[in-house]
Amino acid sequence: MWGGNHIPPRFIEDASDLITFFQTYNLSSCLPRGTATYWALNNPGQNSTIDQTVTDNPGLLVKCHLYHENYGSDHRATYSEWSLQPQSKPSTKARKAYERADWARIGEEVVRQMNPWKQIKTRPTLDRVVETLTAATAQAVDRFTPDTRPTPYSKRWFTPDLNIQQVEVNQLRRRWQANCAELGREHANTTAAFEAMQQKRRAWTRTIEKANSGRPRHT
Repeated sequence: MWGGNHIPPRFIEDASDLITFFQTYNLSSCLPRGTATYWALNNPGQNSTIDQTVTDNPGLLVKCHLYHENYGSDHRATYSEWSLQPQSKPSTKARKAYERADWARIGEEVVRQMNPWKQIKTRPTLDRVVETLTAATAQAVDRFTPDTRPTPYSKRWFTPDLNIQQVEVNQLRRRWQANCAELGREHANTTAAFEAMQQKRRAWTRTIEKANSGRPRHT
């Protein structure tokens, strides 16, 4: 992210929110690691990857690199190429918020549709009444139960266990950042904190990949 391995402690602290954002939305950089996009004109030799090109689906990325033309700016343009195939998303019926259903109106509607009640004397009559009652109930429930309103960014496969692991990863990352700032990157406590963070993050990533691979794909 910073364009190299030497990272000033203050940069690590300032990047905390950005790293959290990357982890929350499972984003990764498209540029190869260590690719600088900014060179300070007034301080030769100073560079960083301040211009980020990120994705949550690296499998679609064909290539990403600095643009071949350099127009003299201290920032280099980035060229990225993607493999994009048009997808038709099938229309799905909205989920119902049954906890907000108007059961009083549902009952009234079922009674209205079933009146006048037929006298049941034979099995075929019973079967027809049950079929009518079932259809009337389903229609009334659908009519007087509002739809849920999920956000376009909701991820049902992101389980509570993943949330817990994400919190643990963030806690270990902040501990590592604090050690970097207070003790330096080479201190034994800093190294141990980094290894703990990496181990927890790898486990979290494997859990995400497993959960994500199990969700249905639309083609």
